[in-house]
Amino acid sequence: MNIFSKILKIIINILITLIILLGITIIVLFFIGIEPFVVKSGSMEPAIMTGSVCFVDKNVKYNEIKADDIIAFSTGSKSRATHRVVEVTDKGFVTKGDANDQNDTNLVSSREYLGKTVYSIPKVGYIISKIQTTKGKIVCGIGIIILFIFGLLFGDDSKKEKKEKQKNEDKTNEKIEDQKRENQNNKNA
Repeated sequence: MNIFSKILKIIINILITLIILLGITIIVLFFIGIEPFVVKSGSMEPAIMTGSVCFVDKNVKYNEIKADDIIAFSTGSKSRATHRVVEVTDKGFVTKGDANDQNDTNLVSSREYLGKTVYSIPKVGYIISKIQTTKGKIVCGIGIIILFIFGLLFGDDSKKEKKEKQKNEDKTNEKIEDQKRENQNNKNA
């Protein structure tokens, strides 16, 4: 196996492993109630940058939220926001983006509340946003198919190597046995 094939095989194995680990991580997070959200505005900068992925714990109950917590909430039909709670009132949360001068105009009630932001990863949201487009899904699908094909073409040579090694060992063992027989014949003669 030449060096190019070995390097390509290592790269393919690393990429496939990363894809599998990412998939497992997303599934595990989903089952424990943590959902990723892509931050599309700069209202929470510098705490949470535009293009970050925020992980929102949906298990944190509405009545557990206190001032200074960062929460995710629904702002419309499919819109979401991630802002800091500046005040907890009987009617809902007063929220404000860290980069905004004024508090949000609407209170966040239990109906709009989605969960507490527990972690964010900068810039990963840009990648996720690109993948979520039709073009991004097509490119990812083609990429996975190409990885699969390369995996088949440059796949596991260990079976071939094991067969070759076994063949060589068998030949060596035959030579040793022949040598023993020859030595025995020479002693008997």
